Amino acid sequence: MNTNDIIITDYGVVTISARSMKWLNSIDPEWREIHINTRRRGKHAKYVRAQLLNFETAVIVAAAIAWTSGEVLRKF
Repeated sequence: MNTNDIIITDYGVVTISARSMKWLNSIDPEWREIHINTRRRGKHAKYVRAQLLNFETAVIVAAAIAWTSGEVLRKF
């Protein structure tokens, strides 16, 4: 597991599942590098960053929903 394979939320640490990793890799196999390297400013890099932001938001919302029902989201 890579250090980028987790998302830290207000409700705990959430691990990215294998299914979600496949989806992220389908966007771009180098999504980690694009996320870290802010000098890449093309349309594709902006698209990848937007998809990562949407994914992170979905994880945060899912963690909040799990927390309100008394559970802890461990994997998304």
